[in-house]
Amino acid sequence: MHPTERIPIAHLLEGRLLSIIMPFYNEGRVIVENVRSVLHACEEMGLAVEVVAVDDGSTDDGYQKLLQAYRHDMRVVPIRNETNFGKGWALKTGYEFSRGEFVLFLDSDLELSPWHLPQFFHRLFESQADVVIGSKLHPESIVNYPFMRRVLSLGYYGIIRLLFRLPVMDTQTGIKLFKREALEYALPRTLVKRFAFDIELLVVMISKGFRVIPAPIFLHFNRQGIGNIRLRTIWNIFFDTMAVVYRFYILRYYQRELGPSVRYRYRVVLFSGGMNEQEHKNLMRYLSLPYVEYDVVLLGEKAPDVSHPKLSWIEAKEVLFSERLLAHPEFMSPERDLYLFGTLAFSPDQKIFLNTGRLLSLEDVGMVGGWVMVAPDETTQGRFFYHVVRSTLLNGPLAYRYKHGVQKKVSELGLEGMFVKREVLDQWHQLAPQLSGDKYEHQLSLACEKLQKDILYSPDIIMFGYFPQSFHELLDWLKGRARIRAHQREGLFWWYVLIGALMALWVLALCAPWFSYFLLLPWGVYYTFVLLVWPLSSPERGIRKLFQGAVLAISQIVYIWYFVFQRITRHSHYHYQKRS
Repeated sequence: MHPTERIPIAHLLEGRLLSIIMPFYNEGRVIVENVRSVLHACEEMGLAVEVVAVDDGSTDDGYQKLLQAYRHDMRVVPIRNETNFGKGWALKTGYEFSRGEFVLFLDSDLELSPWHLPQFFHRLFESQADVVIGSKLHPESIVNYPFMRRVLSLGYYGIIRLLFRLPVMDTQTGIKLFKREALEYALPRTLVKRFAFDIELLVVMISKGFRVIPAPIFLHFNRQGIGNIRLRTIWNIFFDTMAVVYRFYILRYYQRELGPSVRYRYRVVLFSGGMNEQEHKNLMRYLSLPYVEYDVVLLGEKAPDVSHPKLSWIEAKEVLFSERLLAHPEFMSPERDLYLFGTLAFSPDQKIFLNTGRLLSLEDVGMVGGWVMVAPDETTQGRFFYHVVRSTLLNGPLAYRYKHGVQKKVSELGLEGMFVKREVLDQWHQLAPQLSGDKYEHQLSLACEKLQKDILYSPDIIMFGYFPQSFHELLDWLKGRARIRAHQREGLFWWYVLIGALMALWVLALCAPWFSYFLLLPWGVYYTFVLLVWPLSSPERGIRKLFQGAVLAISQIVYIWYFVFQRITRHSHYHYQKRS
């Protein structure tokens, strides 16, 4: 059989739905026509199909063209990621919006024809497999692509074979067919970095016992040379692959427990400031999430300039968020299972409700939160300072709140966006009168502790935020963060150790001036690393890193002094109240 032989296969699927997920980036010139070609091919095959086309943060008008062309065609589901996360994340997004019993990953450029489906399905059913992946190295494949890419593919296959013992030779080809149960197990467990998504997904599936088989393809490589493969790309592929090795063999990360993907009824509780233009924009993002079972309650001094069936406003003038909630218990509803708390300084990723059910359905979990990344329309200055404020050197053990890392248990979450079970809120109501003055997040963590419930950080929960626009605003941000973190539990030991070590170094530097050179050691290591990786990045990126390092050094000193001052003030206030 030719890899793309045109034969009907409707009798194999018996009316069951096939979801085709097509990620695309800046394909506005061809995406509408390519989706039409896929639909036409599936009609000829007699398939019931939906096409989930995922725009991965494109800068062109491809997404708008899709909306316009298929606004009346229910078979096409256009989805847009707010920022460019990479192909793996786009596929993960598309899966959450898909409904099919079978799922096909297909590159949107259609270098690989949808007419591979007949022989893919035949192999799937005849071999009783769970996954069929296209392979350029299959003996029956008909391929025409550069010699150098062949060499790179064979070299990478050798590494993968050595590391993971995968039963397939080619993992990177852009067409793969899955039974939904295989994806439902594996995809939520993947961390999804940019350059090793296919490897990670297949490793999780095969380790669980799902059967993966290769299939031949027909490919005529259209791009010149070796395509978009550069030295930096090769380095990133190697680095992300070794990270999969670490998570698989050392952390045993892919064996963690997840619950069923329950679609809960949510209530979003938001705290507003003055309802400025930015807060209004973020409120509209909350109100336009692609999910049915949720509503929004806004607590603030000023009413929003919008009317929406999902929105209700409660006038609340209290300064502390916990006091607002205690003064207005009507924010709770007996009809809602779970609550999402946040401030209008941040806005949610569109699939925030679609992938949290697997964690919240676990009995031992009481709260779940995620991480903050820079908003897609942030300014150049804001992006510069974002990379300063998210640094591990500044945040210590709390750096996960600004980074896409592994899922883990934490002792406290930020109020950027956190999911809370109703039983935790009920416990909080009992504890709150004894905790006046504490941060609301801290109060909730104590309620979880009382119930012996876990608090989880999940890399799948993303909030978008805006960051300082100048060094003066950065100092204000540092002051605010130091005040907040001086009044919370998580990470205090790390800060005490860091401050003690720095103060010891400063004392030694005063006593022995030659010792002051050791104070420059951490930054010497930082700048050495920047210079070493310079060939793998653009000159602009390297220069930006040098400046960010200088700003970070100053920020760390300022932050520590603010933190020490706030801790001393807090202890003094505590002992004063105790004596009174």
